[in-house]
Amino acid sequence: MPIDKKFIITINTIMIVFFIFFEIFFGIYVYNISKNINLVLCYNIFKLISSISIILVLYKIATRKKLIILYRLSFVFAFLSILISLFISPEMLFMIFIAQFFLAITEAFYYLPYEVAIMNKNSKRQMFSFISILSAFSLFVSTLSPFLSGLIIDVSSYIVLFAILILLVVMCFIFQAKLNLRGESLTKLGF
Repeated sequence: MPIDKKFIITINTIMIVFFIFFEIFFGIYVYNISKNINLVLCYNIFKLISSISIILVLYKIATRKKLIILYRLSFVFAFLSILISLFISPEMLFMIFIAQFFLAITEAFYYLPYEVAIMNKNSKRQMFSFISILSAFSLFVSTLSPFLSGLIIDVSSYIVLFAILILLVVMCFIFQAKLNLRGESLTKLGF
């Protein structure tokens, strides 16, 4: 398997761990700090509205070069969402909304160009095989990740899990820099 495909699989695996943390454990983290279930509901609604708005804007302004830049920036916003989450306290609950806004940016900036990266690295013949490999890894990681994350939180703390997530996102940033992303495959998507 070519090195770019290995990087794409590795990045996808790490990002699944990242997104699962925010989907499953972030709400518990916020509730433990605030003791307010309404706040958890509010930040989820805020993130949903933010995500939809960002995606709608991206579809309007996306170009070949911009999608590659957005993909690379998604890892910066992932890092920032984790970093900001570290500073959430009962006195600084507004940080939850900043972290969730950066998470919405991360998701939009990652997933739209991600499909392009897959298309860019595969011929039509190889596409089904590569997507099967990605799906198998995704299923395995999305099954194992909540267990391991919960174990880390139970044995140590959320801070340790945040530190691990930061290291994983930094790894993604390094791997994505080594990817040879070109814009010509974007034409297939109409960009």
